[in-house]
Amino acid sequence: MALTFTPTTELQAVNQMLASIGETPVNTIPASGVSDASAARDKLHETNREVQGMALKCNTDYKVEYSPDVNGNINIATNSLRVWAWDQTKDYAVRDRMLYDRREQTLIFTTKVYLNITAFLTWDDLPEHVRRYIAVKAGRRFQAEAVSSKILWDFSQIDEAEARAALTRWELIKHDDTILRSPGIFEVLNRRV
Repeated sequence: MALTFTPTTELQAVNQMLASIGETPVNTIPASGVSDASAARDKLHETNREVQGMALKCNTDYKVEYSPDVNGNINIATNSLRVWAWDQTKDYAVRDRMLYDRREQTLIFTTKVYLNITAFLTWDDLPEHVRRYIAVKAGRRFQAEAVSSKILWDFSQIDEAEARAALTRWELIKHDDTILRSPGIFEVLNRRV
């Protein structure tokens, strides 16, 4: 097998998961069915959604300006995992893919708003450290469900801890704010009494 110098593909992640239970790698992932490869892919997708829902630096944008449409609604993209107000005095939720003001109990807005958005990115849009963590975490879960070996669980738990440490280290490096300048703390410190 030729050595590739590219980020981990979804197929490679699934094959790592299959290897964790002693299964042979596949050339393609079946679209559906009852195979170990399909089950591994499903576990990878489930874990991917969970990890990205943590609001990582790579998939979260802060203080994004949104303007109401002609009906006064602010539409939210379908790939949004988390949406919250930049201004901590506001209380927003998403209802029927539109922004909802919980304090005013309305879907109608007359002015622009600023939101923090965590998006669900495609596998190819994720940086390698995130792909690695997702693949290792999904592999541990997949292995636990498929063969439930205490020895394999211990090894995979160590691998997951190392991958999470790398993810956390990179998130801290990329997050150039100090704790006092982070979005939530900054808003609290700048409130007028």
